Amino acid sequence: GAIEAALTLLLAIGIARRVFGERTATLSALLLAVSPFFIFLSATHLSQPTSTLFLTLFIYAALRIEESAPAAQWWILGALALVAAVFTRPQNGISLALPFMIRILWLTMKGALRPGVGPPAVAFIVLAAYFGTGGSVTSVDAPPPANAALEVWPNPARGSLHLDWSGA
Repeated sequence: GAIEAALTLLLAIGIARRVFGERTATLSALLLAVSPFFIFLSATHLSQPTSTLFLTLFIYAALRIEESAPAAQWWILGALALVAAVFTRPQNGISLALPFMIRILWLTMKGALRPGVGPPAVAFIVLAAYFGTGGSVTSVDAPPPANAALEVWPNPARGSLHLDWSGA
């Protein structure tokens, strides 16, 4: 709720400051703080505010990785935030973080980043989270039949989401 919104606002200011400068960071803070969508959604107990916080934290960590790639703490923080975002809202977590992951990979491959011990730490965190949930974030019973509807519900026994196709 409100704490997640406040932390998201602070992280958004930090992101805007690092990418665009102080003036844009101030404007971003003002616009986000008065955004009706942000205010009303933050007042709910839905998963969107939590996911937004974790994704914003991941983006901030990704920017810090570009500045100081050998510092393992940003890699670890980014990995933890990404894992939390994917566990909160799997599709959003993966799709919104993908451009930043591709950029870090591209910068590393072209030699602009010297990551040090960061990537092994990230691999350990992601694999630990993967195997800690029974080996999957989602499970699918079968391919969808024609005119199917997708049903999604939590699967506590496996620690994952369950996807099932039902005939429409």
